[in-house]
Amino acid sequence: MIYLFMACICVFFGILADMVKARILDGNLEYASPASIFMAKRYYLILLIMAFIPLFYIGAIRYFVGIDYTTYTNYQIPHVLNGDTRVKVEYLYKQVIFLGNWISNGKSYQPIFVITQGIITLFLFLAVKNTSKDTGVSIWIFVCSSFYAFSLSGMRQAIGSVIFLYALKFIKNKNLKMYVLFLVIAVLFHSSALIYVAASLFLFFNLKIDYTMIALPIIYLASNIIFKIILFISNLTGLYSDYFTGVFNVIYFRPVQIFYILAVSLSIIVILKITEYQYDDKVMNFMLSIQSVLSIVCALVTIIPSSSRLIYGLLPIHILLIPNVLNRIENKELRFSIKIVVYLIYILLFYRCIIIGNYYETLPYKTIYSGINNFLN
Repeated sequence: MIYLFMACICVFFGILADMVKARILDGNLEYASPASIFMAKRYYLILLIMAFIPLFYIGAIRYFVGIDYTTYTNYQIPHVLNGDTRVKVEYLYKQVIFLGNWISNGKSYQPIFVITQGIITLFLFLAVKNTSKDTGVSIWIFVCSSFYAFSLSGMRQAIGSVIFLYALKFIKNKNLKMYVLFLVIAVLFHSSALIYVAASLFLFFNLKIDYTMIALPIIYLASNIIFKIILFISNLTGLYSDYFTGVFNVIYFRPVQIFYILAVSLSIIVILKITEYQYDDKVMNFMLSIQSVLSIVCALVTIIPSSSRLIYGLLPIHILLIPNVLNRIENKELRFSIKIVVYLIYILLFYRCIIIGNYYETLPYKTIYSGINNFLN
């Protein structure tokens, strides 16, 4: 399986990069020469880049892999190039289409997909580099949670998601202006990124995950009342009324994902309790609040139209949240054992979602080279 093999290579280089990084941060560099420190930092960066190159390459050379590859090839891209304003493609992604078409001189759409994959990989690389405490786990979750497969299909939404993950850096640096700027950029790639604008309310208060899980049964039992309140507000304001009465009123979710999200929440609670987390990390608090929202969506999944869109918008937070939670475990042997369990669980999730379910139609995997051969034959 190409995706799993790719993930193993990426994780290998990611682990090596983290080992070099740990030596730089934790090693006794007081007596090290400036040249050796410089070389160590260079080795770290090279290894980290090597960990992300396969993610880019496999996505860049794909050929009619992913649901939206066909949709974009046959519909969105031609309509954008023809100036048809009826097709909904946000401003910045239109520029990607124009640039890719210019590069190929109008002969191929493939450069558009190459640029798209480059943007996704670049911002994921920056997000993991700046915020993740474990590169290997982050990459493994990215691939095996099916988000990589999703990024090959829901490309614009994936761009918005990874830009948001990168923007978390500015929360840590207390630079809210840059955080807002990158949220705007994310929205200009895909309007679904507005969900991150709404989620930013949790920068000002914490939605504690343990309290959320305690309240979850009550929320579930009160789902009909909550639905009536939301519908009343929607009818009163006219906002998103089509999502309740029109073509967008689609209740669709995958039970395996609901179980997965709730299991992650419970596991996080256990680890935070064991490590006596004091909610003193602003970025961690923000990510935990988003995980709390994901848990609430699971309880209300049958009353929220297009709930799967909301889930897929917030689910990428696991790429950074889970490795950072695991890193809180101080006992190295225990942390290593739990990480092995996490790797195995995600293999099972990958098997269920990709190999059996073929989410986003990323199987069978084909490359542009096979496409050329088919054309020549």
